[in-house]
Amino acid sequence: MDELQMIREAYGEPEPPTLREMTEARAAMLGKPPRTRVRFGWRLKAGIGVVAIGAATAVAIAAVGSGSPAPPSTSAPEDLGKRAVLAAAEKAAAQPTGKYWHTDTVDGQAYIIRAKTGTYAITAASTEVFHWTGVKRGMGEAYSDRDLPAHPQTPQDEALWRKAGSPSKFRVWSNDHYYT
Repeated sequence: MDELQMIREAYGEPEPPTLREMTEARAAMLGKPPRTRVRFGWRLKAGIGVVAIGAATAVAIAAVGSGSPAPPSTSAPEDLGKRAVLAAAEKAAAQPTGKYWHTDTVDGQAYIIRAKTGTYAITAASTEVFHWTGVKRGMGEAYSDRDLPAHPQTPQDEALWRKAGSPSKFRVWSNDHYYT
């Protein structure tokens, strides 16, 4: 199975916007200003008009571009999301393949221990889960897990844990009550 071809078929090439769609988008973007009942002098109105024309011109230039028109493009606009997916698929296609896919997941909770010798962090209630899945249908899958012992999170935490006498039991607050 060619993953790159599958992704190309799934995403396809987007159609370029029509002239009508571009015109409607510009009209929605520029919009008409609401009417007001406050009366101002003709100089203020003229100034606001000049500013509005300048802003509309800036928006039009930014939307359409400046200078001479470019020759019509035969290719569709670039889709960065599609390029990212294709790049990831190419990288995945270059990876060596085997008979099984596997994951190794470790999760747990961190606890702050406030000992008289100093505060340190312990990772506890940890579990490691291994999961294997066959690449082809019918090859099966397997799980294995194990509980991991509590341990200090960083070398600094380990030094403070040792300074506290390397305790093997901790009293920690979790889920609204204390555990040991």
